[in-house]
Amino acid sequence: MGERYDSLRGKQRAFVDLYFKNNMNGAAAARELGYAHPRRRAYELVTNSDIKTAIEEKLSEQAMPAVEVIARLASQARGTMGDFLDTNGGEIALDLEKAKQAGQLHLIRKITHNVKTYKDENGKQCRESQTNIELYDAQKALEKIGKTFGLFVEKREHTGKVSWLSVDGDDYESA
Repeated sequence: MGERYDSLRGKQRAFVDLYFKNNMNGAAAARELGYAHPRRRAYELVTNSDIKTAIEEKLSEQAMPAVEVIARLASQARGTMGDFLDTNGGEIALDLEKAKQAGQLHLIRKITHNVKTYKDENGKQCRESQTNIELYDAQKALEKIGKTFGLFVEKREHTGKVSWLSVDGDDYESA
């Protein structure tokens, strides 16, 4: 933690911790600490210079630098299902352990797992399961990176006659 956080007293430090635990809701943090008037006390606490600085320190520690944002987008753009599949013996199977070992689990946007149980024609209990995985959109990640670095500039060419009205009321034309 930051220097200011370390210098806070017990209840002040607890307030800062609860402030973040409660999604930066000061009243909820003060309520958890047992204050009789949590909204008023939260206002007093977040405007206290030491607590305010401690909150800013903690926010800056948790913030993601721009270079990390670009690195994550680049990782999404390069992501491939190959990191998640095992093709041993001609069968294709989802292998999350392989993806975990490769450090690629952050590429998963959505994962669903459905289990269906039924009885076959002989009355035997059967079970089928299906897992679907969706990665973040590589094309969208590339677009975001491109826009960030100004790689895509829309230019429109206009041809033909252009007319405009000047401030003094005289009409002008260009060829």
